Amino acid sequence: MTVTDNEIYNIIIDIMDIQNEPENIFELDNWIREIGLQEVYKKIIQIYSINLMWG
Repeated sequence: MTVTDNEIYNIIIDIMDIQNEPENIFELDNWIREIGLQEVYKKIIQIYSINLMWG
């Protein structure tokens, strides 16, 4: 099963819960342009995992 970049982007937005926050989506887009979608995804998953373990 292959996940498209668009699906990854939507997963990130869902995890961050910023669907209705255009300013945060704009900042996310800037971050993706800076380091790439895969790196952002990796960092978000790491942060989310830590929150699950300690939250």
